[in-house]
Parts: sequence; structure tokens; C-alpha cells
Amino acid sequence: MHKNSVLAIALLVGTIVGAGIFSLPYVISRVGLVRGIFYFIFFAAVYLVIHRMYADLLLKTDESHQFFYVARTYLPRFFANLVSGGVFLELVFVMTIYLILAPSFLKLVADIPTGYLVIGFWALGSFFMLARLSWVGWAEFLGVFSIIGAVGAIVWMGAGKSLEFSTPSLTGWLGFVLPFGPLLFAFSGRPAIGEVVKTWRKSEREHSPFSLPRAIFWGTVIPVILYFVFVVGILTLPPSPSIDAVAGLGFLPSGALLALGTLGFFALWTSYFIIGINLRDTLREDLKAPNVAAYAVPWIFPLLLYFAGVNHFLSAVSFTGSVLLGMEGAAIAFMWRKAFPAHPYRWIAIPLILVFAVAIISGVVKIF
Repeated sequence: MHKNSVLAIALLVGTIVGAGIFSLPYVISRVGLVRGIFYFIFFAAVYLVIHRMYADLLLKTDESHQFFYVARTYLPRFFANLVSGGVFLELVFVMTIYLILAPSFLKLVADIPTGYLVIGFWALGSFFMLARLSWVGWAEFLGVFSIIGAVGAIVWMGAGKSLEFSTPSLTGWLGFVLPFGPLLFAFSGRPAIGEVVKTWRKSEREHSPFSLPRAIFWGTVIPVILYFVFVVGILTLPPSPSIDAVAGLGFLPSGALLALGTLGFFALWTSYFIIGINLRDTLREDLKAPNVAAYAVPWIFPLLLYFAGVNHFLSAVSFTGSVLLGMEGAAIAFMWRKAFPAHPYRWIAIPLILVFAVAIISGVVKIF
């Protein structure tokens, strides 16, 4: 496999596999493992298509553009501004969710007040937003191997223990829609697709091409496999999984907690700064914001949001996944359908838009 292909896969895997993985054991424990497997397969298929669609849209634009430019190209002005505003909030909320979760892992390593841990994680992630693309790719390798290590540790600790196929505790409409937000959040890798396409274009210029669809396929499927193994591993451990899958692991040996805390930190850190880079590039390349503003927004806004009170993990994940990512996914499907009117599979955009519409409606209902 070509090194740039591996780099592209790592960029996507490293961005997808982040904070979202830690909401899944709790959610799956509420809806049941059998239904959880169905949701895994379904939303993985949804994002396989959405990631391909967004890559197709980027390939039709100049190399220096991001989501906001694509939205203004294919959507009416009002909806372009609405969706772009939603994507801006989405990226800021996603970064805030990483700030919410990071202390849970760092507390496994050192007993330091939460506020100091948040600021330390934020400072390190913000510094690496200055990194070059090649550094970002290799840092994503570190993140991928860290999360694989964390999943492996969980599986090893749960080895030999039985998996309980308990009756779902949530049924009806709430049981149906509960996984939408967390799974959309966990499987979304749209912010990395721009970097994946840049890597592919760079390989084309260097006359060492690789298959972009194949890179997107593996970059989307590998996280699904990791997620499933992680969920099964957590569900074999007593007690019942906590909301973030980490807080309830204090019964483990100190060595295991140290390893899990370190690996989890690196996995979160790599996703945090690549999302920040995507937000910075979007502001600089699409909105033509001054460099100072483009760098300041991803550095400052997540921290402000956290200390303003957005610090409940599952609520933030559910809102971001169902409402903000629902808007983004529906917009991508609609724009792709408009950009490729003669595509033989153009019809597939309609059921995708309906799926995201259900997510948005459920998220709004939860809020009110």
C-alpha cells in the first residue's frame, strides 16, 4: 500500500475515532446489543456514502476551498448561510466535547483539578494546530495506534468474562432515536475529508497516485470495527457502563488505569487539533478571514464554551450529532445531488436526507 494512501486512511481514522467512541457503550447498553449492531451497520453505511459525496464535491472545486465555499456554490444563499453557521457551531462544539472528556482520562493518570487538566489539554492541542500537514498525518498515526491500544487493553481486561444480552431499558420512540446523535457524532469524519483529498492531489502531482475511494472506505470502516470491539469489551466489565465509559473504571489496577489514561489522552488530542485545523482553514480559505481571526477562533471559542457551562458529555454529543451533524449530512447529500444531476445513483441522496431529518427532529424535540 502506498505511504500516502496509508497517510490518508490514518487522517480519516484518527479524526473519526475520538470522543464519540466513549458514548457508545452507555447508549448500546440502553438499546440492547442486537439493535446496537444494526445501528452500527446502518450508520457506517450512511457515512461511507456521505464521505464519498463530500470528497466528490471537493474534487469539483479548487484545491484551496472548504465546506463554506461548497455550500455557497450549491445552496441558495439563505440555506448556505444557515448550514455554514451550523457547521461552524458543530466544529466548535466538537472541540468543546473533547475538552469535556479529556479530564476523565487524565484523572486516570494524575489526580489534578479538572480545570487545570482542561487548560493543559487545550494548550497542547492549540499548539499543534500550527503543525504542517505531514506532521498532522504522523500525529494521526499516533492517535490511531493509541486508540487501538486502548481498545486492546479493554478487550484484554474483559477476556474470559461473559457478555450479558440484557433486555433493552429504552423502547419506543426514545429507544429508537437515542442512538442517532451519538452514532452520527461517532462516525462523522467530514472535517478530515479535505485533508484526505489534499493528500490524494499531492500524490497525483507527484505521479504516485492511490485510490481515493478505497482510502475513504477503509478510513470509515476501521473505526466501526474498533467501536464494536470496544463496546463489547466495556460491556463485559462490571459495573454497568458510565455515560463516558471511563468514570466507572476506577476498580481497575493502577497500571491498567495509567495505560488507558495515556492512550485515551493521545487519541483525543490528535482528533482535537485536526478539527481545529479544519475550522481554521475554513475561516481562512472560504471566508477570507484574517490570519489572526482564523487562528483565534479554534483556539479560544471551545474553551469559552466549556467554561460557559457546556460541560455535560452525553448532552453535548447528542445535540452535536443529531442537530448540527444532521444539518451537515443533509446539506452534503442535497449538494451532491445538485452537483451531479446525471449520476446513476442520484436517488440515494433522498433516503439519506430523510435519515438526517429524523435526527434533526429528534434532537430539537429533546431540547424543548
